Amino acid sequence: MSAPWPTFSTAWRFLLTLGIMLGAWLFPGTQARAQGGPDAWQAVGAPVAFAHLLAVDPQSSDFLFLFLASTSIANPDHSPTLQGHVRQSWAPYLSNDGGATWQPASNDLAAVHPTVLHIFVNDGRSTLWVGTDGQGVWRSDNGGRTWRPVIISDLGTQRVVAMVQDSRQRLHVLTLDNNRYPDSHLYSSGDNGRTWQHRLVQRFNADPLTVVNDLVADPFVADHLYAVTFGGVLISEDAGASWTQAPIELPEGSFPGGETVLVADATQRGRLYVAVRSTRLEGGDLLSLYRTTDGGQSWQSVPAVFQFFPGMMPDIAPRPYQLLLDPRTRSQLFLAAQNGLWLSSDGGLHWRLAGSALADVPVTQVWAHPRQRGQWLAIGPAGIWRTANAGTQWTPLWQGLPVTSRPNNILSLDQGRVLLALNGGPLPDDAVGGQPLWRSSDGGKTWMPASRGLQGLMVQHLQTPDANGRVVFAHSTLALVRSDDAGRSWQVHPLPVDASHVLALASGRVVLAGGRLGLWISDDGGASWQAGDPLGRVQALAQAVDGRVMVIVDTELGERKLFASSDQGQSWQEVGPAPGGAIRHFLPHPRDPQIMLLGIEWDGLYVSVDGGQSWQRRDAGIPDGVRWRGGQPEQPTGPNLVALIIDPDDPDSWWISRDGGGVYH
Repeated sequence: MSAPWPTFSTAWRFLLTLGIMLGAWLFPGTQARAQGGPDAWQAVGAPVAFAHLLAVDPQSSDFLFLFLASTSIANPDHSPTLQGHVRQSWAPYLSNDGGATWQPASNDLAAVHPTVLHIFVNDGRSTLWVGTDGQGVWRSDNGGRTWRPVIISDLGTQRVVAMVQDSRQRLHVLTLDNNRYPDSHLYSSGDNGRTWQHRLVQRFNADPLTVVNDLVADPFVADHLYAVTFGGVLISEDAGASWTQAPIELPEGSFPGGETVLVADATQRGRLYVAVRSTRLEGGDLLSLYRTTDGGQSWQSVPAVFQFFPGMMPDIAPRPYQLLLDPRTRSQLFLAAQNGLWLSSDGGLHWRLAGSALADVPVTQVWAHPRQRGQWLAIGPAGIWRTANAGTQWTPLWQGLPVTSRPNNILSLDQGRVLLALNGGPLPDDAVGGQPLWRSSDGGKTWMPASRGLQGLMVQHLQTPDANGRVVFAHSTLALVRSDDAGRSWQVHPLPVDASHVLALASGRVVLAGGRLGLWISDDGGASWQAGDPLGRVQALAQAVDGRVMVIVDTELGERKLFASSDQGQSWQEVGPAPGGAIRHFLPHPRDPQIMLLGIEWDGLYVSVDGGQSWQRRDAGIPDGVRWRGGQPEQPTGPNLVALIIDPDDPDSWWISRDGGGVYH
């Protein structure tokens, strides 16, 4: 990863990496030292990421149950690494005070991948139900303290996609075969899960309309069920024995295949709303809203209009995840979507975002309090939040929950009063959107999502060329993202090519982007781009302390070379050859422009003391470790460096952390 000379924010990133990889066990005796003294570290909080599923007890809205998703990377021998196998876990937590505090639930579910979570009431008793991906259905009759599997014949390793309770308190479980051509199935129970009846919903035939993803029970007619597909709705009037396709006509020139969400009105018989995402034949997506008042026999298009905040892209249709009717206001609808939580107070005609805090933040699930107006809960990959004033202000609910975020990039702005933290690591299987980005305006004590304008981009790196942190840049491989208000909002500028390296120079106006198709330069902060000199495939970018821009490229002749520019990339001079291998770090010295450091993946540290004309290995004393490839260990040519830093106040002190553990000085 290339970057300009690291500021204090890079030190934060390095120290955070140390804490993740080493743990307190590496330094015996440090616990006593950390309890006092002016140099002791203090925990200031950290964001919770990837809230996966949420359920609220219908009989007591103070009882909440939540799954958090987490991922880790390890080698086959379980040693930590950056490039091993991704291991996933889903941790259950419960709250008895409406989410103000949380505590761990039973670990009976530690080995399952939950896909569905509900709390249903039967004969006055609340039961927790969990559907899984290939591990069946589980239930808890004591608030999540213990769990037991539900015996359902023929269920096998099917994926549970939905579970509902109808007005007769019958249970219905909708599943898909776990293969490339999944048939859909319905399992129904009239005795609270003791016995089950199996029915085939439909066969798969490569049509999106034959893939189900949700199930809705009619609030008034117990035998009426609605199975949601990718682009349509199936209706059953005999409790799942037979199904017919709902007559929903998509806009002319579009075809089904996108997410579809459905909600039934519990206050008016036969009224349902469905939001369908479809694809235009000429490209692009549409989100269409429909309403029925006769139980799905006929549907009317609702001309929905979405009001976007400045900086958001109004031509990008929201990707829906849930449609909900407010239990206190029959005309108020919620739409949880990839770009925020949307609210309509007129039956779906006009939509606005429910507060700016969640703008462009993926919201996967929303819950509205049945008795307290304006109190809602929302979850998504950036955590769990609550509002008591209809979205005017959102509060994160994190007390007692583990820190599931892994920030790999932290920027300190406004003299440390504002922090930006970008999550790192692999995404869970069920995650939506990009890596979460958070902002703290109180020095790290509390965090809120900071994605307004990001449009779901997979942001890879944060940097600020401005010493005061007024301007912040981030980038994905296809776009440069700029913030001129310390991360409150972002503007997206498309990159002209697939760029793996982006460098913003000190002025904040000149930006360089490079990748496999060469180097490009912008002199207006990323708004427009011009091709730079055809140096070759860019492998690293950095700016030296004397202002020179340094680029390492692989030329068309297969040579790796270092070039330097003294005029912000307008012209280049060849400096000399550079080491081969995948470059992870390119770090100029903070005071001496002749000294440069290169971290090569599994090949250690290279240092130049003559401005890049020659390089020498300088990682003696750092163990190489073991590299795993194809499930087999091998001896690499050098260590894989995770973090590399030079102390700006004592530039003779260099620090390195190593893949697999260890800090070296």
